[in-house]
Amino acid sequence: MEKLEQTTARLSEWFERFDNPVVMCSFGKDSMVMLFIILRVMEKKLPVIYHSNPWQPWKNDWAWKMIKEWQLEVYDPPPYASGIKVKEDRIEIVHCYQIRGHPLYLPVNILSPNGHSMCGLKMLERPKGVMDYPWNLILIGHKSCDVDPFDGHIPLKMDLIELEGAPTVAFPLREWSDEELWDYIEAHRIPIQYGTRYIDRKEIEYKEFNPDYIESCTACIDPRNPAKVHCPLVNREIDNVSGRVPRFEGKPSYIGE
Repeated sequence: MEKLEQTTARLSEWFERFDNPVVMCSFGKDSMVMLFIILRVMEKKLPVIYHSNPWQPWKNDWAWKMIKEWQLEVYDPPPYASGIKVKEDRIEIVHCYQIRGHPLYLPVNILSPNGHSMCGLKMLERPKGVMDYPWNLILIGHKSCDVDPFDGHIPLKMDLIELEGAPTVAFPLREWSDEELWDYIEAHRIPIQYGTRYIDRKEIEYKEFNPDYIESCTACIDPRNPAKVHCPLVNREIDNVSGRVPRFEGKPSYIGE
């Protein structure tokens, strides 16, 4: 397979150049393919960074299942800041992780509140911290054909991005298409969340077990709402505090138009 050969050739080159790599993994289908290629094809045992969300913990069940089965060394650093991104028709909560002075923004897609909803304000107030990154290469499973629920099409400018004073960031699957990825998953029987997250090569609308989505009330942190809003947590009207919430705008510098 041409894409696999290109990917393994790039990985071999990067592993010769960088002596301390790490895999950033969400345990979605792209990350699972990247992990499989690194662990099984390249026979390279690497540590993993998994940014778990501490709410609705069953959404982490799949990740921890694979961590145990593949006996992975995993790190889960806290964010150093949290805020929101807002469009006319939607809001998302964003956690910012610091990689030696460079920000990494990871969004949480917000679903309408239900019987076990989170409080958006409490999500923003989660404990903060900074992890010392000992690694010099971070491998991420993002592809140029990916579409973000908030930002739309997010193509990559390049597959290797060097940041001053920080680890280099690399995208081994940059040129893969979704069809090529699914072909590889099925040919090699790579485990994915089939039935709870994916069916017939597509991500299903039901997000109960999708860790990228959290059911949450965002009434008091949404700047589109009035100055007073109803809080279901205390069952009364409270102030809209969105003016005190950090706002994040734009896309990462490595994303093209």
